[in-house]
Amino acid sequence: MRFKKAYAKLEMEKNPKERELSYFMNVFSDVKYGKEIRMNQGQYVLMDFLKDCLHKLWKFYKNQMYIMDKSDFFMHLMDFIQRMVSYVYMVFMVSKGFISIANFTLYINAIATFTTSMDEVIDSVNDINQYSYYFEAVEKFMNLPMDIYDGKVNRNMPSHFESLEFRNVGFKYGGSDKWALKDINCFMKAGDKIAVVGENGAGKTTFIKLICRLYDPTEGMILLNGVDIKKYDYVQYVKFISTVFQDFQLFSMSLKENVSLSRKSDENRIQDIFDSLGISAFVKKYKKGLNVRVHKDFDSDGFEPSGGVAQKIAISRAIYKDTPIIILDEPTAALDPKSESEIYEQFNELSKNKLAIFISHRMASTRFCDNIIVFKNGSIEEMGSHYELMKAHSVYWNLFNMQSKYYMNAESGKL
Repeated sequence: MRFKKAYAKLEMEKNPKERELSYFMNVFSDVKYGKEIRMNQGQYVLMDFLKDCLHKLWKFYKNQMYIMDKSDFFMHLMDFIQRMVSYVYMVFMVSKGFISIANFTLYINAIATFTTSMDEVIDSVNDINQYSYYFEAVEKFMNLPMDIYDGKVNRNMPSHFESLEFRNVGFKYGGSDKWALKDINCFMKAGDKIAVVGENGAGKTTFIKLICRLYDPTEGMILLNGVDIKKYDYVQYVKFISTVFQDFQLFSMSLKENVSLSRKSDENRIQDIFDSLGISAFVKKYKKGLNVRVHKDFDSDGFEPSGGVAQKIAISRAIYKDTPIIILDEPTAALDPKSESEIYEQFNELSKNKLAIFISHRMASTRFCDNIIVFKNGSIEEMGSHYELMKAHSVYWNLFNMQSKYYMNAESGKL
């Protein structure tokens, strides 16, 4: 039992190294790391890390095998001693005439059967004790607080969306004393097109994550139709929101499954969305059409989408979900200007009667929005339309002019 507990302890200690090994194996096998590794000759330093990781794991495996060998040795030694004592005693009993040869054979078989059964029982008890060590870690994990997934009242979501409001909202990341957001107050209603702008680290992404309930506010509240979003069931709440994150992910599934992310896909609807986004011709190049696999992890006939095509597929996913709130984090970052213009025209049409929130670093893309929220150092610095904020000659005016100067004609001074 002591050996098996020591083995289990080593197993828990080596888990971080096994996760590290899994990471390096993924780096070497995932094509998305290929360019960085080749162009920077990163394979040498990565191989050094991998060798160091394997060497440390080998020490763990060696110690574990040593423990198991000692455990097996003592188990077999005890079995040998038990059988030898029994056999010597039975031979003595026969030699003295206390039992017959027939009974000797009977007793020897009974002892062998009993010994084998007791070994199995003891081994099973030891296994239970060993696995209880693992279970403690699992139980600790399973009992981590998960309040975000359960609304305190579990109200049903409303049949239609009216408004979303931030009321004195503040947020700190775990382990930090610094406010990522502080005193956020804003009101957004159905049909609004909101642009969220600001310098890197100003709090834009945290603002979006709070709307999505990836985090809950540290203070204040977020209201949907006048009700604190914490009171809604989490699973129902996220069905109310479509997102295209800047670091969106496509999965090694069929194209239609990547768009619908459900077991049932409406191919006609997906095709209509592709038509509107201008990628139908791209899909028709493949014999399997919408059933072609994205990536080649499991199918050599799959395809690796370019940045622009991948982004349009992610946008298609948001359109297909058809929710009253659409959130787009740099939705056109990988698109050329013509495609970007087409996408914004499509969203103007598709986001009617919906709340559309855009995070953008391209100030020109904010002009079609009804309202612009400007973040600075975790607070809302100013709000208003493009024309109102340009007249104010403040943060937004500076950001807009910093970008626009690169489009100015050096001689005429015109855009």
